[in-house]
Amino acid sequence: MGFVCAVCVALASSSASAAEPKPARVPPSAPDGSSPDVPAVPPPGDVAQDAPAAPPAPAPLPSRTPVVEPPSTEPCALAVAAGVDPVDAQTAAELVCASVLEDSPGAGVYRVKVSRLDRVIVLSLVRIHQGRRETKSLVVRNLEETPLAAPRLVAAIRARETPSETATVENVVSTESQAPKRKGAVASGFLGLTAVSAVNASMQTRGGIDFGASFGSARTRFVLSGRLVGESLMAPISAAATVVSLGLIRDSNRTRVEGALGTGALGISHYLSVDDTSPFVGAGMGLAYLAIQSNQGVSVSGTGVLPYAELGLALLRTHAFGAQMGLRLDVPTFSLQGIRPGPLVAGKPSGERVSAWPVLASFFLSARF
Repeated sequence: MGFVCAVCVALASSSASAAEPKPARVPPSAPDGSSPDVPAVPPPGDVAQDAPAAPPAPAPLPSRTPVVEPPSTEPCALAVAAGVDPVDAQTAAELVCASVLEDSPGAGVYRVKVSRLDRVIVLSLVRIHQGRRETKSLVVRNLEETPLAAPRLVAAIRARETPSETATVENVVSTESQAPKRKGAVASGFLGLTAVSAVNASMQTRGGIDFGASFGSARTRFVLSGRLVGESLMAPISAAATVVSLGLIRDSNRTRVEGALGTGALGISHYLSVDDTSPFVGAGMGLAYLAIQSNQGVSVSGTGVLPYAELGLALLRTHAFGAQMGLRLDVPTFSLQGIRPGPLVAGKPSGERVSAWPVLASFFLSARF
């Protein structure tokens, strides 16, 4: 019985020990007496989540220089001064405003803008009236030209014209007096052969040379040309040969060529494209000497104005050396005159006057350089 009671007492002690709460475990203290950092544990249901980093805010755009206008009670004042000395800009504005008050171009509020553009200055006058703006500007080299520019800006607003229309011989600014830029002209020469024949007269086809120069753009060119055909070519060649040979070759010993043509003309040619190979058309007018044999077998000749028209093809235009070929039609504005020999009358020769009006057709092939 006593043994059973002892066992019961032991079990009761064990149950009481298990029911008592255990003390919390205290972490060891640091050597200096401070407690070490313990990471905080979030309470249940409040789990921390890693939020994505917010994108950086875009850099603000550079703001334009605001147009600071004076109160509307001021009829005229400086609004903008960009890139110039403020004192100079204010002085220029006062000169412009003086012209405004003097000429009274119209009701409204006037504002002056002075802005630098590289090496020049843009001087502007703005008229604000009933919510509408009207701006006139002049470009000057420096603000010393303001006394010339100011009255022109006021006159342009008053007459509703552009500032360039207000220029006179006494108020031209420096930027208007410079020579305008121009495109350079392309120059080239040509030399070749030509064959000429009369369409409505008895003239054998004669050969000669075609030469000249042209100036202009890729589309349109002015042409200065010349031709020597038949006896017009052989006569100077024979004369030159006589001089060079010291008289060994005599001009009187050669057979004369029937038919002669010598021309010098000024015309214009227009190319139908800017390609390496392009057709072209041309026309011009010049002076000519022409001698042929008429249908009656009589030699006739004359000198006068000779218009022409041509159609051709240009080759290798993009190269330093090229070629051109085509057909040309010449229509003289003069008639050729001659005399047909007749029998002797009273011991004097008689003859009949003969005239002809030929139309010339020719083919040319030239080298361009």
